[in-house]
Amino acid sequence: MAQFLVPKRSILTRREGTLEDHLPLSHPVRFVWRILESFDFSLLEKLYDSIEGGPGRPPYHPRLLAALWIYGMIEGLQTAAAIAKACTNRDEFRWLAGGLTPCDQTLLNFVSLAQEPLLGVWVEMLKAMHQAGHIDLSALAEDGTKLRANVSIRTFHTAEEIAPIIEALKAQLAKKLQEIIPPETAKRHRTQIRSLETRLGRTQKAFQEAQLPKPPASSEPPVLPPPRAPTVPNEVRRPAKAEAMPGNFRRDDFRYDPVRDVMFCPQGEELRFQGLHSHQKGKGQGLDYRRYERYDCSGCPLKSKCTTGKGRSLSVPISKAAAASGSQSQATPTPQEATVPTDPLSAPTSKKEPKDTKAPKASITDPEARLMMGGGSQKRIEPSYNADLTVTRHGVIVSQFLTNATTDHDHLKKALPFVVETLGRPDAWTGDTHYATYANLLLTDQAGVPLYAPMKSIEREEGGKFTAADFRHDPGRDVLVCPGGKELYKMGHYGEKEGNPFDVYRRGDCSDCALKARCTTTKGRLVSVGVAHNLLPALEKRMKEFGERLQRFRRQTVEPANGHIKQHGLGRLHLRGLARCGVVLTLACIAHNLMKWKAREAARALKRAS
Repeated sequence: MAQFLVPKRSILTRREGTLEDHLPLSHPVRFVWRILESFDFSLLEKLYDSIEGGPGRPPYHPRLLAALWIYGMIEGLQTAAAIAKACTNRDEFRWLAGGLTPCDQTLLNFVSLAQEPLLGVWVEMLKAMHQAGHIDLSALAEDGTKLRANVSIRTFHTAEEIAPIIEALKAQLAKKLQEIIPPETAKRHRTQIRSLETRLGRTQKAFQEAQLPKPPASSEPPVLPPPRAPTVPNEVRRPAKAEAMPGNFRRDDFRYDPVRDVMFCPQGEELRFQGLHSHQKGKGQGLDYRRYERYDCSGCPLKSKCTTGKGRSLSVPISKAAAASGSQSQATPTPQEATVPTDPLSAPTSKKEPKDTKAPKASITDPEARLMMGGGSQKRIEPSYNADLTVTRHGVIVSQFLTNATTDHDHLKKALPFVVETLGRPDAWTGDTHYATYANLLLTDQAGVPLYAPMKSIEREEGGKFTAADFRHDPGRDVLVCPGGKELYKMGHYGEKEGNPFDVYRRGDCSDCALKARCTTTKGRLVSVGVAHNLLPALEKRMKEFGERLQRFRRQTVEPANGHIKQHGLGRLHLRGLARCGVVLTLACIAHNLMKWKAREAARALKRAS
């Protein structure tokens, strides 16, 4: 039988009385603990290998660790360190912990262990709220929101850039393993070896995420771009007419460190990488730069010869677009020209080959994070995860999961079956334009749930004002007849493997049709006909009748829920990895629902009293 440390709130403290005496009876933390006490944590208990009478002390009970995370997020504490500190200096956390003081690493270990079992607690809470009458399935709203990942954008590299990093880590690991041949030194190097193995594993996974398909065989050998930023050796000189850098020192006086991806000034200070930038010198002459910067150079004895500002920035070109324009005076060395000559991988066979800026990239720190367009007023690309939430009309979250998909259109096929299986069939399902796809139309029709979503994406797929419902099918000849009386012949049958079968009909030339302006902007017209396509008229009718109410409903339900979880613990993720970040999202959603539960019970009590 496993033995656990459980809270003991009757113990004496330095202050007079017990922990119970220091907390009001109506405090929200009491409600959180009362609800969590009714849930089954047996699956989480089995994860702890604790034997009564064995070495060491018993572990903290998982219910306590989950309660600390949940109440910490209610209070807006975003890190395990902040929650651990609160257990020693805040009365409500001291009451919740019952005199115990788990450290931040203990809280983080719980997140790593609770990936699957915590979903059982999530389902149990939803069923309890539904049984208590706090979940209304008359209408549900689904939306995705981007959560900032705990990784820098500078850690994203292409597969060709990651390859030399892997080789360098392998060399470091082999060297470190040779140092532990004497047994007495093994313990000293164990931590460093474990760290190198972890970094190597993440880097290898990032290489797989960012690996491009192999190019077709050619007569010339392939050229591998430089591993990171361009090295600027002193041998490479700029043209005489090139624009001078601020101060007396020029770009050639700075030395590049390819291992750390930093530039060293003549004084030996570091300029750190800030990102990729583009400057437009004219039409068709865009120059791409890697920008390095040191913010404060006030203590440098060579500052007067370097810059007149507080710090110094350095832009290293990585594109040859300006040289391709024919101006020799503006030509700047590309990364291939500026790399160390002794590196065989960086010696290009063609100096005119541009850098592929559209190659997929992955982070060597968190390979599962993705570069996504962030939300809010500042639209910018950030390393993020995508949190998909489905809420009721009262703001209760009934479905949540974390993905690294940049779009939301595939999330419905996971959220809808979960809600139907856990709570029952909702009366309506709403979403934004991302959810208006044929696959989602077919899925909701099979589940018997009407879908409400703006039809911009579907209308764009159809190509104009006429939709598939406006075309008449002739079963004898198996052709479609358009509103203008023209025939579209059948191209083929598709979508069987995806579970969404449909037929595609085509007419190659519609230039002589009087209704072409209302049908298509291209030369001909393609029309897809299937079960999902036949559902378009019903969706269009629903949206014409309830479109404005739909937008108002989403603004009042799912969008406030997205903002609430960001304000209470998920302003940005402080862990790495999709699974661990998913556990944090589940804890944040449990915290959100418990506060909704408490508020609705308080409203009921007030109504009964009145």
